[in-house]
Amino acid sequence: MAVEVKYVVIREGEEKMSFTSKKEADAYDKMLDTADLLDTWLTNSPSANGRRAT
Repeated sequence: MAVEVKYVVIREGEEKMSFTSKKEADAYDKMLDTADLLDTWLTNSPSANGRRAT
């Protein structure tokens, strides 16, 4: 019987991606954290409230 190690990235109860490398899973998780922060930052920016940046 073979043993397989699988690293799974789960967000809000949903499996996003699985990896065989912890390093790759950590990098993907960090990328999702960055995307969440960027989304929050852009949503709260003045240009998101009706004004366009020029």
